Amino acid sequence: MAMTKYTLEAHEICTSTMELAKSWVEQSKSHSESPHVIWALEQTQGRGKLDREWISSKGNLFFTTVIPFYMDRRRVGELSFLVAVALGGAISSLNSALNISYKWPNDILISEKKVGGVLLETLSKEESLFVSIGVGLNIASFPPGLISTSLEAQGIIISPKEMLEKILKEFSYFLDVWYAEGFEPIRLRWSRKAWNKGAELRVKTFSKEIVGVFESIDHLGRLILIQEDGRRSQLFSGDVLLTRRND
Repeated sequence: MAMTKYTLEAHEICTSTMELAKSWVEQSKSHSESPHVIWALEQTQGRGKLDREWISSKGNLFFTTVIPFYMDRRRVGELSFLVAVALGGAISSLNSALNISYKWPNDILISEKKVGGVLLETLSKEESLFVSIGVGLNIASFPPGLISTSLEAQGIIISPKEMLEKILKEFSYFLDVWYAEGFEPIRLRWSRKAWNKGAELRVKTFSKEIVGVFESIDHLGRLILIQEDGRRSQLFSGDVLLTRRND
């Protein structure tokens, strides 16, 4: 299988690689056929899900990959799981003994502590659709007071550039798998390391809070919860709440 090629744009500092992705799409003169990667050593206005601040300390990794999207828009969310398994694969290649898990819908954990996250946004230009995939990975440090960790705290010393190269290699591989075989092999790989699968979860949506046993994710990446009364809830989005303190 041929590996997907990409172009790379690097910055010492920027407001946000997600904002630069918007500018790149707006200014592009033709429809790109390849992913475009925007990487910065430091961000001044990094953001995560629901525009929450992503603390972007120098020494960590922040980048956005913009890909052309030709498929049904309902499949955009699959890319969050694809990137998660790419991150997991890259980290595992450095230390296969680490306890890596994936917290629905967009977090990567080591020993139940957040080490990275994924943010998706759709961008349009004329008749073309693009998806921006933002990634933040704690390499040298992590925010205090949160249930989080870093690669360095787990005994891994690596530069952001070296880690980016490893992740993009994994991403290119899984993107080719996705194009050729669809979401199912990605879904299965993600599910094998799903955080708290089979346990009771508390999920906060825009309108309510739902408690249920985490059964699986379905073919669209929706979280399947079995509630106490036997009902199956299928959730496209929400926050799975962590209640344990960092140690």
